[in-house]
Amino acid sequence: MMYNNKKLDGCIKDYQELRKIFGNILDAPSKGGNISIKNDEYFIIKASGEDLKKEHKISIFKNNVNSFSYYKDYSEDIAKPSMEIKMHMVFKNKYVAHYHPVYILPYLCAKEYKFENYETIDFALPGNDLYEALSKSYSYQEKGVTLLRNHGVVIYAEQIQDIIELYNQLKSEFFEQNDFVYTPDDAVDKTNEELWLFRNVMENIAIKKQINLNPLKVSEINKLLNLPDEQYRKKIMESEN
Repeated sequence: MMYNNKKLDGCIKDYQELRKIFGNILDAPSKGGNISIKNDEYFIIKASGEDLKKEHKISIFKNNVNSFSYYKDYSEDIAKPSMEIKMHMVFKNKYVAHYHPVYILPYLCAKEYKFENYETIDFALPGNDLYEALSKSYSYQEKGVTLLRNHGVVIYAEQIQDIIELYNQLKSEFFEQNDFVYTPDDAVDKTNEELWLFRNVMENIAIKKQINLNPLKVSEINKLLNLPDEQYRKKIMESEN
């Protein structure tokens, strides 16, 4: 079976572009989150049990039939699609991204927090229950955001650029910087999002245990940043970015 199909290749390319955006520890912890792309012939979605943060298997439906899969190349192996497939089918847009951003979830898990600018759906079990809850309130829009209480976020659009813009809009609205420097890693790699998560967890544990954290002093940070080994490490990190 030959797969040299420009239409499908384009979907795979777009999928990989979106995976790079959503496939990180802040947006897709554990095996959470899924992406789908559809056109008049193909529907592709993350396969069940795959990790969005790594290169992974994609289920490919042709004319609504689960026909083959993709992992580095096309394969005739059929992969079970994500259990959220029905949720993705509700949205009639070309691109649908569902993710679990840790910087929005505190608000989604707080009943009293009201989202002014976004449609919000009460918690429903993933799978059929969520599909039915979304179907009840769904009406087509060219692009938009639906927030799922105690669960995550869905962004949908016809253009990949709109998905990226809505993702950035939500992040700028809800992501709060944490610039405290507790460790050498924090000093050297201040904008690293994994370390942002690390600092927030440390602070959360400290609040629960009623202990006070001591950030590093400015003089200590300056000395640290001037160490030859740290300067070398910083260069390596900058070259990787």
